[in-house]
Amino acid sequence: MQINSVKIKEIILSPLSKTNLPVLKTSLETIQRVSSFKLLGVHVASSLCWSIHINGIAQKAATRLYLLKQLKRSGLSSGHLLYYNTSVTRPVLEYCVNVWYYALSKNQSQHIERIQKRVIHI
Repeated sequence: MQINSVKIKEIILSPLSKTNLPVLKTSLETIQRVSSFKLLGVHVASSLCWSIHINGIAQKAATRLYLLKQLKRSGLSSGHLLYYNTSVTRPVLEYCVNVWYYALSKNQSQHIERIQKRVIHI
């Protein structure tokens, strides 16, 4: 099996990330060391803080909220708006929630709650 070194990233999830560790290399080139990356739709940072992930899903949810507002203005029934919310908006906010939700700060948690309140208001 050949390794695609362009797609491989290295992240160090410990205080060792502040020290000078040797660089990983393949037979062709070196592997890039990153401080954060997206793995299966979840942004993972080396400090294991979730601010990058929360900002990303908030931005995605905001675009979906805009479409929800437009659907409401066009006269769609509340049942259809609810269906749109449960099938399009909520999955963005709830994807892998059991991985990251319990490690959120109070501000980050409130940010997610504000988005959900905006949906309920619409």
